[in-house]
Amino acid sequence: MSTGDPVFVTGASGFIGGKLAGRLLAEGRKVRVLARRPLPELEKLGAEVVPGDLADTDALRRGCEGVGTVFHVGGSSRRVGPPHGFSAGQR
Repeated sequence: MSTGDPVFVTGASGFIGGKLAGRLLAEGRKVRVLARRPLPELEKLGAEVVPGDLADTDALRRGCEGVGTVFHVGGSSRRVGPPHGFSAGQR
């Protein structure tokens, strides 16, 4: 992965995804993030926010378009539920 490749990070509104996106931005990387809510702190650092969630196929396609690397660190925010509810595309 070269430092010139744009990256896409899912889960940027969470602790791990947010820290990863911030670190990549600090290294001078072009970063696009998937987020269910506005992330002004990452936008100030230069991140492009793609609104959506893991069940939003169109948002995922927009996020992946033209990037060299995807960091998938997003997950369900629910603590309990049936196992099929934790798969991408399930609500």
